[in-house]
Amino acid sequence: MKNKKRRTRVMYGADYNPEQWPIEIIERDMVLMKEIGVNAVTLNVFGWGMIQPSEDTYDFAKLDYVFDSLERNGIDVVLATPTAAPPSWMFGKNPTMLKVNENGQRVAHWSRQAYCPNHPLYRKEIRKIARTLAEQYGNRSNLMMWHVNNECILHCYCDYCAEAFRTWLRNKYGTLERLNECWQLRQWSLFKSDWDQIMPPLGE
Repeated sequence: MKNKKRRTRVMYGADYNPEQWPIEIIERDMVLMKEIGVNAVTLNVFGWGMIQPSEDTYDFAKLDYVFDSLERNGIDVVLATPTAAPPSWMFGKNPTMLKVNENGQRVAHWSRQAYCPNHPLYRKEIRKIARTLAEQYGNRSNLMMWHVNNECILHCYCDYCAEAFRTWLRNKYGTLERLNECWQLRQWSLFKSDWDQIMPPLGE
């Protein structure tokens, strides 16, 4: 991230998702951005499938083109890790990466943030894509800052998340006795004698 002088200005812009548009629309958008004084855009929030269409293939051609076009027009980039929208091939490789909803049902991949945030494959792949993006764009002169993931809509109730929940509880309460006391679990014989008895609160 270079050219610190430009970073002192007030940012005026929006999210921009080039994976949704053909080149001719992107070219027109650049003209319109310049006309209205846009000086920064967020890129790549949901573009993982575009830049990594398969497990062993990366394609930065379109993102490179947009980066270059923005730079020519004096527009800075807030570059997102696209980790809120893993590509379909990743879920096909391991369907258990799909999150489980509050009713105990595994969701289908028809939206962003369909993943389990604690799944080992997801955590491995997000480190990999973040590192790859840093290597590809870290020295671009119009890279202003990084945007990590997206909104925190990370509700998953799978076994990985249940174990992470129990780990968090151990760290918070220290002992089951303390947890039982704080949660008043003597009522209705709800008290727990083993951490594995604690599950995230599911729907009825």
